[in-house]
Amino acid sequence: MRRDEYFRWPSVGGRRKQLQNAVRTWVQEHPECCGDRVIDLRAAPAQPTVHLTEEQIVAAREKFSQLRPGMGSNEVLRLVGTPDAEDRGDSWSGKSQHSPDLLGGASNNHNEKRAYIYFTERWADEISRRDPLRDRYVVLYFAGQDKFIRMFSNVPEIAPIFPSDSAAWERMAWGESAQAIAKKD
Repeated sequence: MRRDEYFRWPSVGGRRKQLQNAVRTWVQEHPECCGDRVIDLRAAPAQPTVHLTEEQIVAAREKFSQLRPGMGSNEVLRLVGTPDAEDRGDSWSGKSQHSPDLLGGASNNHNEKRAYIYFTERWADEISRRDPLRDRYVVLYFAGQDKFIRMFSNVPEIAPIFPSDSAAWERMAWGESAQAIAKKD
């Protein structure tokens, strides 16, 4: 098989529907595999449940553009408002029944302990069921010292934010940089 077979096979005739039906059948027959996190895409709404107007997106862009790495979470909340959900690792709060799962494995590498999500468009009621291909959102990440460290955005009108360099990133994530700690020893 060639690499493009992954795309070519389902594009012919009714093969995509055939594959979808086979996967759904298998998942129903093996509930121990996926547990209660199975998403039935047929239940997805035809319209987004959250959809900001163009004016609201412009206002959101203005608010998010004021953020700077190193700000405390209280200052960030004062500028951008209450998030749709918050993830604090194991203890979380939000409007969904499941953890919003904003802090992935990569967050541990950056000492990120908290994340806020803000939606401009959402197609499911549950935040944990967000769809990165259709939903539009901004995620703010905070380091262990409760400092804003970076912002992910898949909203075309809102640019992401990152620290200026690796030294600034380390300072916010870990406090003193590794070089400063080495000099003390």
